[in-house]
Amino acid sequence: MTPRKRVALLLGHVEESYQSSFIKGFFEQMFTYNCDVCVFAMYNKYQETEEREKGESVIFSLVNPALFDGIV
Repeated sequence: MTPRKRVALLLGHVEESYQSSFIKGFFEQMFTYNCDVCVFAMYNKYQETEEREKGESVIFSLVNPALFDGIV
């Protein structure tokens, strides 16, 4: 049996309707191809201060590219 592929999905503003539509379609496609999806998301892409923006984006530093077959 072939191991499942793993894809990382990096997002901001996941609460927005266009993001929800994208995520739904992305998941449907990835599952069609028997892939697992790991989502890394920050709440707001743009913060009111540079420090908060850096703090929010630190979630993306958790992504280890060696563990994924693709990153979007």
